[in-house]
Amino acid sequence: MRILATTLLLSGFLSLLSGCAGTANPANQVAAADQEGMRCKTMIKTGTRLGTKVCKTEAQWRQDARDSREATEDIQRTSTHGPAGEGI
Repeated sequence: MRILATTLLLSGFLSLLSGCAGTANPANQVAAADQEGMRCKTMIKTGTRLGTKVCKTEAQWRQDARDSREATEDIQRTSTHGPAGEGI
């Protein structure tokens, strides 16, 4: 159950991330990234072979990783101990 919840959370997060990245013109995004010291990654949405290039600053990548890790820990903590209010 815990693995399923973690997998669902991570796949949802990546879907959201790749969906947001698809709104800008990738060619313009990469050119701007080179000028502003950003790092680009290719994000592949589950169920497709096509990737979307996402460019962010190092601080933004670190914040995304931190947010994802905290969300995963919250799900694991909840699935391990059950919902609040239940006796052990």
